[in-house]
Amino acid sequence: MLEPKSRRHGGTATDLIVGVPLVAMLGVVAVKTFTDAEINTKVSQVRADMQQVAAALEVYNTDWGVYPFDGYNALNFVKYNYWYLPVDLSTPVAYLDSVAVVDPFREVSDGQPEYFGYIRYRNTESTWGTHFAAMQSHEPSTPAQWYNAMLDDVGEWMLLSVGPDGYWGPSASSQEGLFPGGADSWETPSGYPDHSQPYDPTNGTNSWGDIVHTQINEWGYVNVESTTTVRDWEEF
Repeated sequence: MLEPKSRRHGGTATDLIVGVPLVAMLGVVAVKTFTDAEINTKVSQVRADMQQVAAALEVYNTDWGVYPFDGYNALNFVKYNYWYLPVDLSTPVAYLDSVAVVDPFREVSDGQPEYFGYIRYRNTESTWGTHFAAMQSHEPSTPAQWYNAMLDDVGEWMLLSVGPDGYWGPSASSQEGLFPGGADSWETPSGYPDHSQPYDPTNGTNSWGDIVHTQINEWGYVNVESTTTVRDWEEF
């Protein structure tokens, strides 16, 4: 007995109506899975790079009794880049092979310096203290307002990556209308108002936050656990 034409030709219109959206949905899932895997790889690489930089900073401190200058208000902007790793870590002693530690989440726009695509480095003493006064244009004689707060929250230094959202947070993100709650939605125990929210993948792989590594906590600030307790973000 002959089969109905629809069956001989491989399917009905109903099969197509059901099948096409299903294939599309599977494609979306596959793309998201690939994207999540790519982001997780980059996060792991950033954390590994930060561990290497942290080790170099500690060896430098052992040798010199101070952590290297971070370029804040530098007199010599040819040698030092503002809030980036200084050449002192690679020359004349190679604590690192290179201070060009790439942030894979940071896009560099046309005309911007290449180092805008590197991870950032803040030295508490450089930015808020007095030790490097001779290297700074404003020559501070007393510590800045947030000096002790920074020591409490991060210790002597911190490293930053923009994280998967691509924005320094919270300030830059909130200016773009991206950061839930605005720039004041995250504070550490000291009350310092402009700390970046630590990245937390349990809020979604593409969630808000910067990848932060400090002297006192490889996951961020003094009160941050390996998985933070903030759960009210939305994925961008």
